[in-house]
Amino acid sequence: SMGAADINNITQKFIEALLKTGAIDQIHIMLSEINPNLEKIGELINKNKQVNIIRHFNISAEELIELLKICDLAICPASTIAIEICATGLGLISGYTANNQLGILNGLIKHKAIINFEDMNEINVDEIRSRLKSFINHPEMFNELVKNQKTIIDGDSPSRILTIFIDLKNI
Repeated sequence: SMGAADINNITQKFIEALLKTGAIDQIHIMLSEINPNLEKIGELINKNKQVNIIRHFNISAEELIELLKICDLAICPASTIAIEICATGLGLISGYTANNQLGILNGLIKHKAIINFEDMNEINVDEIRSRLKSFINHPEMFNELVKNQKTIIDGDSPSRILTIFIDLKNI
């Protein structure tokens, strides 16, 4: 997922790189009807039938959770979806597509919860492919990411928030 608009067509760049690795048999892409590159992405998919590329349009939060459960790896900018992916415990390749994502990106880097591809607008297909191949050959790296993600999102927020409200009540 590269965001709803993805005006720089980063989605296509990552699909091309994934196809060039020769190690992927299925790709799920999240898209929106406002993406101006849908036709180009559709053409790429039609030319590459050797890989099952599935498009998901405007999916709900529940559908996103189900989609993430069947994936081995997620690729997205450091936006709120990156945090949702960390909450599910999935290997995550991220970076930024806009400056307003740098805060989340820096937090995820600090906790070693992602593989950082930096400016996703600037990275080219061959560099993506090369970096992806090195990670595909070392899947244990993703286990470490998932472990680190659990230090950020541990699922215990409801009890911590309740404790804060109880403490506020007692003031």
